[in-house]
Amino acid sequence: MDPEQVNAAPLLMPGDTPEGHVGTMDDAVKSYWKKFAKVKEPNILAEGGVHIAEDSGLSDVDELLYSFQYVTASISVTFIIANIYMIFKADLTMVLGEMDESPQFLLSSWIVKHWFGNEAACVFGGHLSKVVPLIEWCYLLFLLGQVLVTLLLVLTSSRKTEDEVMTRWLRVSWIFWEYLPQLTCFSAMRLLYFVTPTVMSTQAYVIVYLVQHRYQLSQNAQEKLRATWPLVKYVCLLAFALIVGLDSFLVKYRMAAQFINQESIDFHCFVGTVIFLTQVLGVVNLNWFVRERLFIFIFGGEDGNLDSDEYARISVWNAILSQKIYKEFGPFKGTIVMLGFDDYDFQSLVLDDSNKHRKMTMKSVRTSDE
Repeated sequence: MDPEQVNAAPLLMPGDTPEGHVGTMDDAVKSYWKKFAKVKEPNILAEGGVHIAEDSGLSDVDELLYSFQYVTASISVTFIIANIYMIFKADLTMVLGEMDESPQFLLSSWIVKHWFGNEAACVFGGHLSKVVPLIEWCYLLFLLGQVLVTLLLVLTSSRKTEDEVMTRWLRVSWIFWEYLPQLTCFSAMRLLYFVTPTVMSTQAYVIVYLVQHRYQLSQNAQEKLRATWPLVKYVCLLAFALIVGLDSFLVKYRMAAQFINQESIDFHCFVGTVIFLTQVLGVVNLNWFVRERLFIFIFGGEDGNLDSDEYARISVWNAILSQKIYKEFGPFKGTIVMLGFDDYDFQSLVLDDSNKHRKMTMKSVRTSDE
């Protein structure tokens, strides 16, 4: 978010005076209460002219580049590089190093022991501590490959038809708003994101809603089985996320102990500790969660659910916005905006108020003068 926007519209505290009112915050509350409390259909949400932008916010793309965007983009790139380095170093050390003979609790070991007996636990238990970093390392390679292949397709793709142009900008939006954010604080612990109560309840509600809708439309046993499959798959995903995510946390915590349990600190220990802390804090990715909720709010309609048509409109909006950003700012500054784009920028685009007409008039005057 642009700090100038924060200074222009500060958060109001009790006793402060809101814009357009004379007196304190309490006076404004009383004034609005008298205005709306006894009205049958109080139009509070439209006060101040706030509404969803009729042009989908694309006319305000030129406002997305401000000084703090460079800081945000630099922080993102720094954490991506540091996180990749630490994961490669720590995971390879763990996988290729000697096995720790001391018994250490892992959820996967406990499951093997209780399902397959002590003999199986003795055979596989010691190796399971190496499985988690190996899975994490392999998935990191997959993510890096995904970014590089998608970027290569963007740079080499043909732009002769509208479909090819659309696909190109869809891929650009995937790189900056899906793939790279994962690398910022990536770890196998991120699987715990799916079993956090808030995220699990939201996703479970959406899946149950879709399954119920498809089940009601089913006409035979095969179609009913196909309709319920997403729910079965989601339950299996939750179980996998819990087991691997928890084991990853336990392994990572024990790996981080070598950085934390030191009498003195050096640069390597400091970086290792910060990266571990970032990975733990990144388990619940607030940017993902907030972005998902904003899309549901804008595109989901009154029922708060996203169907295939609404998901398609989200993809198109992301692609067009990416195209507009690079057209407006060019390759370097456009990349800065894409890396620093956050929920405040999203809100500034999709919502307009009563000052929209005056702002667009001023833009037109500046353009004509140039």
